[in-house]
Amino acid sequence: MPNLRTLELEQIWFEDEFFVALAESASGARLESIKHAGLPDISANVSQAYAKSICTMPKLKLLEINSVKIADEFFVALAESASGARLESIKHAGLPDISADVSQAYAKSICTMPKLKLLEITSVEIADEFFVALAESASGARLESISHAGLPDISADVSQAYAKSICTMPNLKTLKLFGVRIADEFFAALAKTASDARLESITHAGLPDISADVSQAYAKSICTMPNLKTLELCGVRIADEFFAALAKTVSDARLESIKHDGGPDISAAASQAYAKSICTMPNLKTLELGDVRIADEFFIALAEAASGARSESIRHDGGNDISVAASEAYAKSICTMPNLETLELGDGRIADEFFVALAESASRARLESITHFGDNDISAAASQAYAKSICTMPNLKTLELNRVMLADGFFVALAESASGAKLKSIKYNGGPDISVDASQAYAKSICAMSNLETLWLYRVTIADEFFVALAESASRARLESLLHVGGPVISAAASKAYAKSICVMPNLKTFELSDVRIADEFFIALSESASGARLESIKHDGGPDILAAASQAYSKSICSMPNLKILELSDLRIADEFVIALAESASRARLESIFHSGGPEISAAASQVYANSICTMPNLTFVELRDVRIADEFFAALSETASGAKLESMIHFGGPAISPDASQAYATSICTMPNLKTLELHDVRIADEFFVALAESASRARLESIKHIGGPDILPHASQAYAKSICTMPNLNTLELGDVRIADEFFVVLAESASKATVRHIA
Repeated sequence: MPNLRTLELEQIWFEDEFFVALAESASGARLESIKHAGLPDISANVSQAYAKSICTMPKLKLLEINSVKIADEFFVALAESASGARLESIKHAGLPDISADVSQAYAKSICTMPKLKLLEITSVEIADEFFVALAESASGARLESISHAGLPDISADVSQAYAKSICTMPNLKTLKLFGVRIADEFFAALAKTASDARLESITHAGLPDISADVSQAYAKSICTMPNLKTLELCGVRIADEFFAALAKTVSDARLESIKHDGGPDISAAASQAYAKSICTMPNLKTLELGDVRIADEFFIALAEAASGARSESIRHDGGNDISVAASEAYAKSICTMPNLETLELGDGRIADEFFVALAESASRARLESITHFGDNDISAAASQAYAKSICTMPNLKTLELNRVMLADGFFVALAESASGAKLKSIKYNGGPDISVDASQAYAKSICAMSNLETLWLYRVTIADEFFVALAESASRARLESLLHVGGPVISAAASKAYAKSICVMPNLKTFELSDVRIADEFFIALSESASGARLESIKHDGGPDILAAASQAYSKSICSMPNLKILELSDLRIADEFVIALAESASRARLESIFHSGGPEISAAASQVYANSICTMPNLTFVELRDVRIADEFFAALSETASGAKLESMIHFGGPAISPDASQAYATSICTMPNLKTLELHDVRIADEFFVALAESASRARLESIKHIGGPDILPHASQAYAKSICTMPNLNTLELGDVRIADEFFVVLAESASKATVRHIA
């Protein structure tokens, strides 16, 4: 196949002859990617042929081998032919064990490949000789990234060789070690040759324990590497000496980002040294602490040195309780750092004094974004202070509160100071019930903020008064996007007010409802005001049953909105009247995209008009149907009006079985649509007649891409027709088949007609 670029083999039982034939024809292949996973065992001779073919393919850039039981001869042959390989990436995971001699050959091949940039080894049982050979040939390697995960244990001498090879590779920028059990000698050797390393990023996760002396050496090597910008330590059991050594050599460090997650308790002195080093690093912009057990002295020292820090982002998640004095110091340091723009607090056990101190210094803060996850209850006074600080910060644009236990005073204070806020986005997730007065105050503050563009309400237990107050002030709101998920039942009056506010907001473009328990009055009110709405996108997921009159009103409002381009309906319990009313007004709709998932069964009559509406909408270019229970009449009607459709992409997931006649009509409509370029069928239960009809009309199709996943067995004659249609379509570039149960005749016909096919990519 002259255009085939990607080959994926997963749990496919090939005979040995496949690999022999591959080697014979490899020089003519245009493959750029091979992904090979699972059985069967590949014999010695065939493994040798496989390796040679990989190195002979002139365009092959990516090789992924996952638990492929190849023989040792594969790696020997790989080493012999490596200099001719064009591979840029090797990803190798799982079995089998690789012997000493073969491990040596594998390492040499990696260092000999002239274009190999990425190496990923995951749980591969390689021998020590691999690392020794890697060190010997490292200076010739072109690797830019090494990712090494899992077993086996690496001995002392070999760990030393591994470190030297890392520092010797002239292009190596990224090193990732995940649960690699290396000896202390690795870190000692790393420190000795660190100044020669070209590494820009180190990610180190998991075992083993690192001793005091070696922890010290590790810190020194980090500060000595001239190009190291990113350091990630995840669950690494380093000693306190690491932080002391870091503080002593930190002025030489080029680090721009530190991500530190988990690990043992850090003593008071080490915590103090850690904070000082963070504020002293000349280029450090990002700090992430996750479940790091630091002492209070960290925050005291941070406050003392904060004015010299270059940090632009701090993310702090979990860890131990922070005392009153340390919480106060922490807030002051946040407001004192001259470049700090982003703050994320996740389940950080800070005292109320943090928020009080934040309010006192808020006007000096340079923060642009605050994300706050969880906490203990925040008192009324602290909640009030928190709201004031949010509205006082001169650059704060984004606020995200997730399960934060705020008191009602927060919302009251927010309303009082809202006009001074610079916020553009508020995301509020969960938290305690909000009282009537506080709900009212919250709505008023949203409409009073002159820069607020995005509001996200996620399972917030607000009172009905929120929606009534929102409607009263909606014309002053600057919101462009409103996303509402879950929450309590909304009364009829509040639902009505909510709909009116959505249509009155002068800038609102995006509206999303997910599992929101609104009353039918919402949809009636929406239809009454729809022509004034500025909405461009509606996404509606779940919620209570919508009765016939409300479903009809909803559909009419969708077609009446002058700017609405995108409609997404997921598991929405609408009545047939929705679809019927959609067809009546379809020619006036401005929709460009419909995504429809789940919901109740659609009757035959409603299915018929649904298809008509899809083909009648003058701007509709994209339709996705996911597990929609449509009747056969949908496909019959689709074929009748397909020539007038503007669709460019159709994606179809699941749904009920489609009869032979309807399957035939479906295929005909696909080939009749003058603009349809993309077709995706996922577990669609079509009959064999679909493929026969597809072959008959294939020459008229404008399809450029077909993705076909799952579905029922396809009989020989239909498989034969399917292959013919693929080779007959004049514009088809991409074909993807996944778990499609086709007969052998498909491949026979494909081979016979392959020279006529325009397909460039097969997966």
